[in-house]
Amino acid sequence: MPGRLRSISFRSAAIRGVVVATLLSAIPSQAASVTWNTGSGSWPTGSNWIGGSAPAAVDIAVFGATDQTNDATITLDGNQTITGLTFGDANTLSGANWTLASGSPSSSGLTLANSSTITVNLPAFPAFSTGQAVTISAPLLGSGSFSKLGTGLLILNGSSTISGTMFLGSSTANSGYQGGIRLTNNNALGTAVIRQPAGGNNTLQVLELANGVTVSNTVQMGGKDAGLPGIRNVSGANTYTGTASQFSTGGGTTLEAAGGTFTFAGLLTGTTVTTRVLNVSGAATGILSGVVSGSFNQLNKLGVGTWTLSGTSTLAGAVQIASGMLVLDGATVNTTGTFGNN
Repeated sequence: MPGRLRSISFRSAAIRGVVVATLLSAIPSQAASVTWNTGSGSWPTGSNWIGGSAPAAVDIAVFGATDQTNDATITLDGNQTITGLTFGDANTLSGANWTLASGSPSSSGLTLANSSTITVNLPAFPAFSTGQAVTISAPLLGSGSFSKLGTGLLILNGSSTISGTMFLGSSTANSGYQGGIRLTNNNALGTAVIRQPAGGNNTLQVLELANGVTVSNTVQMGGKDAGLPGIRNVSGANTYTGTASQFSTGGGTTLEAAGGTFTFAGLLTGTTVTTRVLNVSGAATGILSGVVSGSFNQLNKLGVGTWTLSGTSTLAGAVQIASGMLVLDGATVNTTGTFGNN
């Protein structure tokens, strides 16, 4: 009998060990911040990270915890998955830039876990238009949504297949400026919806176009004060062909042609809002060849550039020309209103 009891006791302990091991394996790994400790280098190389190991999929990869004196390129060198990316520079006066590239193989991409973040802690507006930036030239993969945070500029120029929603800025009301994101590839954000949360009229977050792209992603914008753009053309001849909408009250929607030629050939409308103001602005050339819905009851022409209206729209109400030139293409335009110059 004692031997039999010892056998049962041993077997029970073994079973308990299996149960404990199974329960431990079911507990999800906790995210950790893993910091890059060099300039340019390869993502999978453990010695390039503090702690000696590359970050796991649940982790946040941190770049620029120290003074970055030279531009740095990190190559993925294989598909990688991450929950968050944080870029910065302990001394932003050095003017260094970060680039996240595919490496080898050239198809290497980055999968963003759902609800992940890309934070760019670099100089804010107006410096971001010409100063430091983070460029992700590798394709973004997967179906997870992510948020772009931080005051700096994020440039995307890979050909991505990502879907889901890209939140530009915090969803917290009046959270302040959350920087810009610039698309320099037709498929920089795949089929993702681009949403600029209603963070208060003083927010300056902006979607920028450059490098001769044609972009069709759905864009959802919160209302902003006059002159604060939701979409800005930076350089080159760029075209927007998707559906852009203002979904929140307060302020209006501004399209800015800061440089090059900006053609808005999509649909501009308002959802859950009634009477809104549309501003077209900038020092360059803009063409509004798409459709503007009746949700907008006033058009303001701002800036010294030239905007041409050539689409078939239901825009009605006052048209105010503050500066520059507004051209109506009489062959196609269907806009009515009272014209004035203030």
